[in-house]
Amino acid sequence: MRDDLIHGWREFISRKWVVAIVAGYSIIAMLFESALAVVGPYHAKESLGGPQPWSWIMAALCVGSVLGVVVTVKFRPRRPLFAGLVAQIGMVAWFASLGVTYWIPALVLTGFLCGFALDFFMVLWQTAMQSNIPRESLSRVVSYDAFGSLFFAPLGVLIAGPIAHRLGTLNTFTVFAIVTFVVLIAMLLVPEVRNLKGQQLTEESAQ
Repeated sequence: MRDDLIHGWREFISRKWVVAIVAGYSIIAMLFESALAVVGPYHAKESLGGPQPWSWIMAALCVGSVLGVVVTVKFRPRRPLFAGLVAQIGMVAWFASLGVTYWIPALVLTGFLCGFALDFFMVLWQTAMQSNIPRESLSRVVSYDAFGSLFFAPLGVLIAGPIAHRLGTLNTFTVFAIVTFVVLIAMLLVPEVRNLKGQQLTEESAQ
């Protein structure tokens, strides 16, 4: 087991595009889970009129997620990670709208865009890994991906409540939007991320 962990780590860190995405998404997942589990429901209770509006927003997010998956069946961008990360402006828009308006239709619309962006990216991300990582190394890299991407999520959920109480929910969501945007730009600045091509199956992963 120790040898597998060491080998997997070497396979993981040898690919800059994987490390960059996992590092970036460890922050984005922390913010998203905090919004979903803590700040959003608190904001709905205090400012949106209770749980009903939040359920509408969550339903729109789920519908967007389904559509994001469906679209990737037909849409095969030449640079999948670039396209997927650019689409994440939908999440930025959702956080930003939660930070500036109480108008429910706007929050429902941006929630839909956020859901679409999330699963649109996730399908492209999983496809990129399967297409560019040798089959014998894939499971190890995916394990580090799952671990790293969710590493900070529990911490985010833990501290989100006190932060939202201190800053206010509007300011908290505004900070979420700014941080998410900065992280997306940072990932796109990595050449291996923005230039990664789709369907570059190595001989090993094609077998």
